[in-house]
Amino acid sequence: GPHYVFLHIKPSLFAPTAEKYAGWCLRWVGHDAVCVPYWTHSVQSLAARFLPDAFLDWWFLRYFLVVREKAMKKRLSSKES
Repeated sequence: GPHYVFLHIKPSLFAPTAEKYAGWCLRWVGHDAVCVPYWTHSVQSLAARFLPDAFLDWWFLRYFLVVREKAMKKRLSSKES
């Protein structure tokens, strides 16, 4: 499924800083066809391999629609200010 990195997000167990993640990604280059350098993401990726594609498609669509809706609301509120 699609993955992305937020530039401005509070770091947490599942969200390292963009700078750290970029560094880990660059160190991963040449090791494998799929880049999953952060350990919690590796666990998530492993778990996803056991789920049906239809479920993953549904979940990613639902998740990214929520992300999009929040971003659109934020953009609209900043234009009104």
